[in-house]
Amino acid sequence: MVNKIGIIQGRLTEPKGRHLVQFMPYGEEILEEFERAKFLGLNYVEWIVLKGVFNPFMGNFYDQERIMNLIKHSRVPINCICLDYLMDLDFSKEEFETILAEYSSRKRNFGV
Repeated sequence: MVNKIGIIQGRLTEPKGRHLVQFMPYGEEILEEFERAKFLGLNYVEWIVLKGVFNPFMGNFYDQERIMNLIKHSRVPINCICLDYLMDLDFSKEEFETILAEYSSRKRNFGV
């Protein structure tokens, strides 16, 4: 068995005044983070979706296409998606199933 080592998104990016440990890199920081992961020989990135923060994963087709090209170029895949913002929500079982269905359809685009 081969152990794979990855990193949670945002850990290879300087916070630059952001006070949260858990944050979403923005713009070119996303590209830089995948390049750093490749340079360090990491096997994957765990993608994070935070509340109230733009995330290309949930963006339009062109945002998603950019991430797919980034994965292809860096050869560092996204192996899982952490829906961090769900911790702050109170929803019914039906609402939860709707959210999971939406993410399931989007994650296929990234090979997760």
